[in-house]
Amino acid sequence: MKNNSINLDTLSTVSPAKMQLYLLAAGISLTLQECTKLQQLLKNNLSLIQSLPQLLNEAEHILGKKKMKELMIRAVSFL
Repeated sequence: MKNNSINLDTLSTVSPAKMQLYLLAAGISLTLQECTKLQQLLKNNLSLIQSLPQLLNEAEHILGKKKMKELMIRAVSFL
């Protein structure tokens, strides 16, 4: 199976056009304008984004898998 992982540090530093190519190779099609906006979001929030997996694991440890899953499902419905 092909590895489609994307390094956030790389995406936040390459040109928007190169970011677009990396994402396209991973099966994600975005316009150049979307890549530019996404890249700015990454640059402004990189440490927060990188800490999310740890935050989710800690919340799951406190709440348990069942409640965490329920919370995530409800949170997604607000998006």
